Amino acid sequence: MSTSAEQQYDRIGEAFEGFKALTLARYAEVPGFLELVGDVRGRSV
Repeated sequence: MSTSAEQQYDRIGEAFEGFKALTLARYAEVPGFLELVGDVRGRSV
């Protein structure tokens, strides 16, 4: 049985999946984020 917190987190995840399909995210936020991050080749977390 899921807790209320788990259900809320699931709803947030579902909303984020829909957000990723929006034009704003695809053509403004994602490229802007990647520009801020810079070249990550050869790096690890």
